[in-house]
Amino acid sequence: MKNRYYLLIVTFLSIHAFGANTRKALEKLNTGSSLERINAAETLNAIYQSEARDSLRYVGEKLYFYGIQNHYYPAVEKGKIILSEYFILTGKVIDGITTLKALIPTIVQRNDSKELCLVAKIISQGYVLEHDAKSALYWAEKSVQHAKESKNKQLRSDGLLVLSEANLLSGKPNKALAALHRYETIVCSERNERKKSAVYAKLGDFYMKKGDLVRAEGYFLSSYESAKKTTLISPIANALNNLAIIYYENNDLQNSKQFFLKALQLRLKVNDHKAVSESYYNLGDFYYYSGAIDKAQSWNGKSLAIATTYNLKSEQNDALNALAEISKSQKDFESANNYREQQLALLKKIELDNRVDEEEIKALQLEMLQSEMLAKANDNEQVAGFTLKWEWGVISLLVMFLFLKFRLSSIDPDKLSEK
Repeated sequence: MKNRYYLLIVTFLSIHAFGANTRKALEKLNTGSSLERINAAETLNAIYQSEARDSLRYVGEKLYFYGIQNHYYPAVEKGKIILSEYFILTGKVIDGITTLKALIPTIVQRNDSKELCLVAKIISQGYVLEHDAKSALYWAEKSVQHAKESKNKQLRSDGLLVLSEANLLSGKPNKALAALHRYETIVCSERNERKKSAVYAKLGDFYMKKGDLVRAEGYFLSSYESAKKTTLISPIANALNNLAIIYYENNDLQNSKQFFLKALQLRLKVNDHKAVSESYYNLGDFYYYSGAIDKAQSWNGKSLAIATTYNLKSEQNDALNALAEISKSQKDFESANNYREQQLALLKKIELDNRVDEEEIKALQLEMLQSEMLAKANDNEQVAGFTLKWEWGVISLLVMFLFLKFRLSSIDPDKLSEK
């Protein structure tokens, strides 16, 4: 009971802090100075990546168009970086990578190691999602190198997490683990609880896949302890979810169920629909492998319902697949076929929607290009106007000089001598 009240207190304080931080940053993004808007966008980018990824697009577009309208290139560049990250995180990986690569020559020209480190890291993340191990490793190593060149202590850990993922993708688990431990050492010295929670979760996942459940549980517990010290709900919920999985693997079904439900409770409080659908699915999986088929069907049905309501296609697909397998295990082949038909229709819709998304992205990119061209044209007009005024000034001085010279030459020299 004590733990339950403690969790409720942590949840309440986290929700309050999350809301206050978000409102303050949004206010600065909309009404602050140029530098305040960029700082607010970076703050919101960090928050929304874990709490509300769809809002990243709003932040990126808001900052980008502010930069265009006010001829402030740093805002234009940062807006593009945030939009590119949004594209990558939402599945439009190539568009995100292409936009980021186009920024690199300008950043190289001003020798900005900090931005080069960030851009290379995001590109590497994109290639990890594309399962392109060679490219992911190349850009991750560049990110780490730029971090070293910058001599900025805050950048020392940047790139190491994605370097670990790239090494793992390349079939180099020892190098992946070494990168994780380097990251762990740095973030522990920085006392960054959010980063600590993330790296402990990665280490726990690494050891769980290796079958070392004792180490995995230790790291997942450390991830949970660090997550509780942050003001974000999602890291806490994710840590609880990881603990639920490890408890299930250890055949501790009571704790597993309890932690799955705690993770669900947190996700419901912050209306994280995607994560809620995932929690419902996890509980369905839990009951399916525990032999409680009716409960498994119920939880997967809930996962499908919320995923359908909020148009979460990946979660819909997972739930439909689980429901088809459950029906098949019960020899209810008619229901199984019905779920498979729905799944097939959904996959066709996903393919169609991806084409629509591509068109939407192309339209946005075209609008961005047009805005930049108009901004440059306006700048050229202003420069031309200034040049024209300067030229007219020179012409006026020349006319006055010629006029004075003419007046002097027109006066009789004898009259001047008489005087």
